[in-house]
Order: sequence, then C-alpha cells, then structure tokens
Amino acid sequence: ILGVTFTHSHTHGSPLNDLHYVEGSHAGLRMQYFISTPENTTVISGHHARLQCSIGNKFGDCEWTRDGFSLGAGGNMAGFSRYGMTEDRPHVCDLTIEPVLPLDEGRYECQVSGVDGIPPIASPPVFLSVNSEPGKPHILQAREKDLLEVKEGEEVELECQSQGGKPPADLQWLDGEGNRIVSNVREEVSRMKEGKTFKTVSHLKFSPKKSVKVRCSASNNIFPRHKRSPEIQVKLRGEA
Repeated sequence: ILGVTFTHSHTHGSPLNDLHYVEGSHAGLRMQYFISTPENTTVISGHHARLQCSIGNKFGDCEWTRDGFSLGAGGNMAGFSRYGMTEDRPHVCDLTIEPVLPLDEGRYECQVSGVDGIPPIASPPVFLSVNSEPGKPHILQAREKDLLEVKEGEEVELECQSQGGKPPADLQWLDGEGNRIVSNVREEVSRMKEGKTFKTVSHLKFSPKKSVKVRCSASNNIFPRHKRSPEIQVKLRGEA
C-alpha cells in the first residue's frame, strides 16, 4: 500500500528538518508511519492531559514540540518535570502532562527522527487548550477595612477584580440580602501578562440612601460555582 507524503517545513526549535506528514500508511517496509496521532484537546488546569502518538516501523527517536520548541527527545524531558513520554511499548510515544497548568497551552507536534536514510516524520500540529477557574474576587476598597463611610447622596464607586480565569470571569454585584445589583455596572476584561488567562474588573457606581452591605462574585461557564468576595459595608455618616 503506497502512502502519500506531505513535506512540512520546520523552521525552529527542533533539529528535525524536512519532516513529512504520513497518515497511517505503510509506504514501504522501511518507511516510518503514524498509527495514531494527537488530537485537539481541552483540559482543566490542575488535571491530567495525554496526547496520543504511536508509530509503525519505528526506527528513530520520538520528540514532542510545543509552539515549535523541543520538549526533549527519546523520553529525555529534562527541565519539564511535569511532562513525560510513555515508554512501556517501543512504538508508543504518548505525551503526558500532570498537573496541567495554563502555561502548557499551545500547539503540539509529535515527531520521529530519521535514521540510516529513513526520513523523519511529524504529526499534524494540534492545540492543547487549558481552562482555568477564576480566582477569588476582591473589592479594592475593602482591602484595608470593610467599612466605608460616605455622606448621604454622595456617589460611591467600588471596584471588584478576579484574576486567572479562562474563559474570563463574569463578575456580579450583590447586596446584603444576596440580590443582584445590575444598574450602573461597567466590566472590563484584559489578558494577564503570561497571555494565557484573563483578568476581569467590574465597577459599580451608586449613591446610597441608607447603609448597605455589598459584595461581588466570580464564575464562568466552565466553572459555574460562584466565588464570593468578603462584604464591604457602605455606611451613611451619622446613621446609627
């Protein structure tokens, strides 16, 4: 059975050049080929990930790359203590990551080096996506004390933040009875410095007519359980 070989230009991060995508074909007795290749995968931060890769007629060493940079070859993944390569069977080169962290998100390839005139091969690149639970929200004005005194009719602006979520956190404002506050709320989302997770900031403006307790909560569609901030009490001056 003849296989179709597609040349893949690999420009950096790996000593393997002129790699070939070979999809499950024997293409001659001495041609290396993939029995299974990795697939796009989504995992939750803190859990375990496994990217499959097995090779027929394997002669070379397996190597995994992330975003074009080598993670190590032949099972040697020094410097990546959470990474491992399955070596219980000689033709299996599955990549395991435990625990998965947001920084592991990226594009992965399974590659096999060439030897003695046998060309190297590389799997089509796949993407590992990592979802992360939003961090516990906090109200900036409550960092030093949980009481804010204002004059009657004075406008108050509170700011709530939650970091580390992917997808970004959805922030909600709640009064002392747990009722949602929806008026005069503005929300902003930005990427964290590492570029993998998000920071959500919500601003609440209101002019209290009586003392009130306020808190905020954070969740997203992957992690629907609400995390709540400590309360802050907005108290009118002179009110008992």
